[in-house]
Amino acid sequence: MDTIERVDITATPDELVARAAALKPVLRDRQRETERNRRVSVETVADLKAAGLY
Repeated sequence: MDTIERVDITATPDELVARAAALKPVLRDRQRETERNRRVSVETVADLKAAGLY
């Protein structure tokens, strides 16, 4: 059975934007791989979840 993960809903919009901006360098580094594979990597999904964005 799958479980639902808890999401941090206390973050302000500004905090979420800051978290997203902090991911820009690593997302840029993975851009070619993502385009080549035509899918978002497991690592990127994990980073987005850890930042509370997904």
